[in-house]
Amino acid sequence: LLYCGPHNMKDRIMRRSNVTQRILLVAVGACLFCYATAQAKKPSQPGGGGDAPYALVDLEGLPVAGRDFFQSAALSVNEPAGAGSVQVVGASYADAGDYHPALWNVNPDGSFATTNLGLPPLAREAFATDINDWGVITVNTTQSYDIQNGIPILPAWVSVPGLPLQLLPFDTHGADPMGINNVMEIAGTHSNGTGAWWQLDAAGVPGDPIDLGAGWAAFIPSDISDSDPAGIADSGVAVGWNQHQPAIAYFVNGVLQVAPLDPSRGAATGMATAISPDGTWVVGWLGAPAGNGDEMAFRWSATTGITELGRLGGDASIALGVNNEGDVVGWANTGDRRRPQTAFLHKDGQLFDLDLLADTGGKIQLLEATEINNAGHIVGKMNVTSGKSSEWHAFVLIPTSPEQ
Repeated sequence: LLYCGPHNMKDRIMRRSNVTQRILLVAVGACLFCYATAQAKKPSQPGGGGDAPYALVDLEGLPVAGRDFFQSAALSVNEPAGAGSVQVVGASYADAGDYHPALWNVNPDGSFATTNLGLPPLAREAFATDINDWGVITVNTTQSYDIQNGIPILPAWVSVPGLPLQLLPFDTHGADPMGINNVMEIAGTHSNGTGAWWQLDAAGVPGDPIDLGAGWAAFIPSDISDSDPAGIADSGVAVGWNQHQPAIAYFVNGVLQVAPLDPSRGAATGMATAISPDGTWVVGWLGAPAGNGDEMAFRWSATTGITELGRLGGDASIALGVNNEGDVVGWANTGDRRRPQTAFLHKDGQLFDLDLLADTGGKIQLLEATEINNAGHIVGKMNVTSGKSSEWHAFVLIPTSPEQ
């Protein structure tokens, strides 16, 4: 899970479905809008309104010298600050066509500033994987110039405001942080995919990793090609998988506890990919009970158990983010050859195609939504088309009314 192979962070962003396999990564020849407030009338909107409920902000990437190319992807968003602004993290193409960790500070009116967080030492490429409400960011190296015995060393880092980058301690080949909560706990993997837990001290310095079990009993925080980092609640409960089934993990008096979400499903495969900040809701995907079906997005709570969220005309849906209200975001196949994949929102018991809620104007397709905060801001990745050229851009959807 930590090598520059099919499960690294770049592939988790770029190899999501048939859509991402077909897109030609060439320069965009026209300047597309950065902010568009939707006005189109839509039936059956979240909250019951008629106008499109979200304003779309195109978080185009950092400029690349000599190229009209602004590719980027957003992975996480925190809660609004006092003025209503939010911080979004992810990655942007930069020097030599490699990804740099990026931070976008987005204002309520859709204006934003982009910061290149810079590459850690010996990194060729890195992603900002998560951000908490204190502005602490986890950074994962995905390609490295540090090669030992033919194996790349891929360390992870923590960016604490006002401090230099802090190395996340690891064994052997590297670390991959998937989520950080507001009490400075980090869940992820290290040592060739072993589940791990870190705690930052009062000075912002991370301690040594605590392994999350071994062998068949191991708990692995969400870290596969169909998931995104979002996996630890403020209560310290982390999400992922155990014995190929969706599971949660937490500590009681220093002892690791691992619990499958629905033992009654027997051999059902799947992954828990995200948990709400208050720990009420868990989301992810399930396979068929016999293990031979396509993915189905689900939402779980201790009260409701697992609820399947449905699909949007295609053969798969994956849930990637959830807030305290139980609103869920992710992606789904559509069965439409013109746009095989779309981002979705599940709210008030209905599954919505986010492409239809943001008035994308035909030049943009929302490919996946990776996270939703408690204020309703949604972030993810979209495909932007100009003529015969297209590229990925990060996006944030801003609710146009407090009801969303």
